[in-house]
Amino acid sequence: MGNSKKHLIDKKQNLIQEPATEYESKSETISEDELSELLEKLIEKGIAQCERGETTPHEVVMASIKQKFNLPL
Repeated sequence: MGNSKKHLIDKKQNLIQEPATEYESKSETISEDELSELLEKLIEKGIAQCERGETTPHEVVMASIKQKFNLPL
């Protein structure tokens, strides 16, 4: 973590500050039609996964997150 380009950790607030230059938006290169097509495909994929039963119940996900991050129940 000695490298200044790595993530900076604010120990007082326990936040990670990421350099803005690493995440430049590329939305200018994607047209609305392309984005709509991509979103439509992703939504269709998600619906198909649900229909095949490839989902995890909310309660299971939340229990896992609470355990992983040691959150109160």
